[in-house]
Amino acid sequence: MNTKLLLTPGPTTIPERITEAMQVSGLHHRSQEFKKLFLEVTSGLKELLGCAHNPVLITGSGTAAMEASLAGVVPVGAKVLVLRAGKFGERWSEMAARLGFKLVELEAEYGSTFSPAEIEKRLLNNPDIKAVCFQYCETSTGAIHNAAEIISLTNKITPDALTLLDAITAIGTLEVNISELGADALIGGSQKALMLPPGLSFVALSDRAVQMLEQVESPAYYLNLRREFKSQLDGSTAWTPAISIIAGLKEALAMIREETPERVFMRHAQLAEATRSGLKELGFKLLAEECPAPGVTAAFPPAGINADELRMKLLKEDHIQIAGGQGKLKGKIIRVGHMGYVFPGDICRLFEAFESVISNR
Repeated sequence: MNTKLLLTPGPTTIPERITEAMQVSGLHHRSQEFKKLFLEVTSGLKELLGCAHNPVLITGSGTAAMEASLAGVVPVGAKVLVLRAGKFGERWSEMAARLGFKLVELEAEYGSTFSPAEIEKRLLNNPDIKAVCFQYCETSTGAIHNAAEIISLTNKITPDALTLLDAITAIGTLEVNISELGADALIGGSQKALMLPPGLSFVALSDRAVQMLEQVESPAYYLNLRREFKSQLDGSTAWTPAISIIAGLKEALAMIREETPERVFMRHAQLAEATRSGLKELGFKLLAEECPAPGVTAAFPPAGINADELRMKLLKEDHIQIAGGQGKLKGKIIRVGHMGYVFPGDICRLFEAFESVISNR
């Protein structure tokens, strides 16, 4: 089969419907037509994520939304707790340090999650913490963290601390409702389960995070969340937006509504289980077996098989692209993305290729 199959944890496959919807040549971002489109999209995201306010769209990858959130709702120089268990948790730490925050960290092993007792200890020892930053799903390891529990602990022990939740690899793979979770900043991106190209991210804010926007003087210029929040109330943007991706997002949200969110989430759970079971049968060792995410699975290959060589063979011989490891797992694991526009037939094709490559090694 010559058709390329993209099974990475971002970017993901873009359906033809969305590709066609993105063909919006001639649509100007200061026109009434675009403002109408923009408000339809942010209203659709608001419904999907259970927000009190329309999410703020940012032209840039998910990292841009992480930085805009941290700089926008947390006072400069405040103490920030980062929960890190992979490459993207480490990104929170690097960002907080670069922006001048006082950094407190809790680290868990790659592929594992955090002990509630350890989180509680960090919070009790640092009652002046103003924000807790973490991932819902750690893309680099395929692990999911108990966001509701972490947020509940934070609100109980340090009620003044905001929770900043990177849900980029979670949104669209399971129910993510900011109001039910109690998060203050919920961060998403276009290139994962929303089936879009990279280049668009967004931040959903709680009521108290919106209040903090008015109090915090963000050091950011382009990523100034207060400016964008105010601009976008009427469908405008502070800067030139990603017009075509926003048009595609309207179609993506329509596709999710048509399938229904419940069935979308069930499909992701089934694909994740099938991927994990198949890998184990072939002799792979799952990295996050105790806390597996629904959108991505990471695994060590069977003995005698090089992870990167396996990936290259899949791409060259079977036209299937999967991802490798990041950070200290670089060259050691493979990562399979099963989020967005992925269906059982795609996973079957992947395992036929795996079996062929492994048997012929």
